[in-house]
Amino acid sequence: MQRYLIVKNRLKILLAVETLYPGGAEMFVLRLASALSTQHEVILFRVYPEAVDDTLVARHPGLFTLAWPQVPFDKLWRKIDRAIRLASIDFSFRELWARRSLKRLINTFKPDVIHSNQIKVDYLMAQVVEHEAFVITLHGDYKTFGELKANNRSILNVSKKLETIASKRPAFVYISETQRAYIESKNLGATSLTKIYNGYPNVTVQADRGNVFTFGMIARGIKEKGWQIAIDAFLKVHEQFPNTQLLLAGDSDYIQSLQSKYSSHQNIRFAGQVADPLAWISQLHVGLLPSYYSSESLPTSVIEYLLAGIPVLASNAGEIEQMISTPEGSAGKTFRIHQNNSDAEALAVEMKKYLADNHLYQQHCERAREAFKKFDMQTCVEAYENLYRTELIKR
Repeated sequence: MQRYLIVKNRLKILLAVETLYPGGAEMFVLRLASALSTQHEVILFRVYPEAVDDTLVARHPGLFTLAWPQVPFDKLWRKIDRAIRLASIDFSFRELWARRSLKRLINTFKPDVIHSNQIKVDYLMAQVVEHEAFVITLHGDYKTFGELKANNRSILNVSKKLETIASKRPAFVYISETQRAYIESKNLGATSLTKIYNGYPNVTVQADRGNVFTFGMIARGIKEKGWQIAIDAFLKVHEQFPNTQLLLAGDSDYIQSLQSKYSSHQNIRFAGQVADPLAWISQLHVGLLPSYYSSESLPTSVIEYLLAGIPVLASNAGEIEQMISTPEGSAGKTFRIHQNNSDAEALAVEMKKYLADNHLYQQHCERAREAFKKFDMQTCVEAYENLYRTELIKR
C-alpha cells in the first residue's frame, strides 16, 4: 500500500543521458524533462559535465535540475582510461568515480524512477539502481554497438553488459519495430517491452515559404543520412523545374566538403547547424531524408516535417513508413535505398510529382498534420507516467 500511495503522488524522476549535444536521444530527453517537470520533480543527469550545448538547453525551459558526476582529476582519469582501452582491458577508473558520485546523488534525491537513455548510460545506471523503477528508452544504439566491429568506438564485452542491464529488470521502451526485434533476438528472458513514440510539443509553425519551390533536409552530418542522394536527386529535378531550390541543414567535415563541392550551384544552399529547426523547416515545401543509416529509428526531423505540415520523401529505414502514415494514406512516400545510382532517380521521380500535381501536394500536406498527432508531447508524457507507475508497483 505504501508503494501504491507513492505511485499516486508526485514522482521524483532521474533522467539520464550521455551528453546534451544536438542529437535524437538528447533532444528527446530535454523535451521529456521539460514536460515532466510541470507535474513531477525531475533531475536531468548527463555523464560528461562539459558535454552541454547551453543554447540547446535554453530552448527547452522547465523546472528540472541539471546534474553531472563529480569526478576529481577528470581529465587525468580519461587519459588513463584511453590507455587501458587500447590494451583491450574492460575497466574504467572514470566510470568508478562517476558511479560513486551517482550513488550520492541517488541517496540524496531518492528518485522513484530512473529513466536511462543510450547503452553506455544504461550500463552505468544498471550498476546503481536498487528498488527504483528502472526504465530504458532504446534509441537505436543497442543495434549499432551490438553489430559494430572491433575498433576504438566499439564497446568491450557488449553482450555481457547487455545481460547486466537486463538482469536489473528494466522496462524497455522501443520507438521502432527494428529495436523490438533486436532486443527479442538477444533472448534476455522476461523482458518488458513497451512501444512509446517520442513526443514533440504541438506548436504552430508559421510557413515562411517564398515563390521558389523548396526541398530541404535536416539531419546529423554523417554520410549515411543520404545527403549525396538528396543532392543528386535535386539536380535531376532542377533540370526540368528550374524554379526550385534545395536547403540543407547540418554540419560536419563531411557536410563542409559537400558545400565546397557544390559552391557553384546557387540553388543549393547550406544552412549549417541550425539552432531552431522549425524556423528553418518553415521555409520548406517538402522534407527529405534518404537515409541508409543502419540504426535509423524515429528521426526527429521527420516529426518536425510533419508538424510543419509538409510532405516527407524518405527511405523506409527504421519507423519512417509508419511515422508518415494516416488512416487516409501516407503523408509522403518512402522507398528502399540500394546505395547505387537508382536511389537518386527514385527520389527525383517522387519530387517531380509534387511539382506536377498540386492536388497531390496539398493532399499530402493535410495528411502530414494528421500524421503528426501520434507524436503529440502530452500523449508521450502520459504513456511514460503510466509506465513509471506500473513499474513502481512491480518493485
